[in-house]
Amino acid sequence: MSFPSKKFEEWQRYALQQVRLQTKHRFFVPVQAEVIIYFGTKGRADLDNRLTSILDMLVESLVLRDDKWQDVPMMQVQAEYRKGEPGAFIRLTELETP
Repeated sequence: MSFPSKKFEEWQRYALQQVRLQTKHRFFVPVQAEVIIYFGTKGRADLDNRLTSILDMLVESLVLRDDKWQDVPMMQVQAEYRKGEPGAFIRLTELETP
């Protein structure tokens, strides 16, 4: 079992609030996710852990139905350094269903 840190819980509350302010759209079809994760320091950090947290937050905020591969079959992820300004840019695009 893992227990989220207080810092993670604070980030999650803030991120959920930001998503709710920025969009009311719900995706019920498969999407392509384009994500840029901005690292505010050059310290060690895992890109995949950040991406997982973002996808989980999008599901919790009801923007995505789920983050399983059938709902997000296409993903483009990029990491950038922005001194002292961590954050993320997320673009979700509905995919045509056959």
